[in-house]
Amino acid sequence: MAETGSGIPELAALDWGARDNVHIRAGMDPCRGLIGIRLFYRDKLRQDQPFVVRRLIPEAISEGESWPAPCHVGIESATELMDDLWNAGVRPSNVLYRDETTSAIVRHLNDMRAIVAAKLDLKLP
Repeated sequence: MAETGSGIPELAALDWGARDNVHIRAGMDPCRGLIGIRLFYRDKLRQDQPFVVRRLIPEAISEGESWPAPCHVGIESATELMDDLWNAGVRPSNVLYRDETTSAIVRHLNDMRAIVAAKLDLKLP
């Protein structure tokens, strides 16, 4: 996968699926110690011309004002973003996920101990 020094994949590395108009890619910038994010957009009205978003310009929203329409990404693009973040060292903060995973690992290890103990005719504490 082509990358810049920032660890973020380049335009050439994108796989434009039939429904993907937006790619959000991320990577660890080792010089800054931060996660960098790059947004790519494909304009179907301009013969699929690819664009990169260079600046995000914040706009104030007043109380009661409706939110602008969201930018949609396909499952493949969302999966790419999750993979990029995982590869950059970002992990879910969902405690339930970690607790369930940990308890599943503990149950598996206990099962393996029981199998080994039975094969070697050992008594487990």
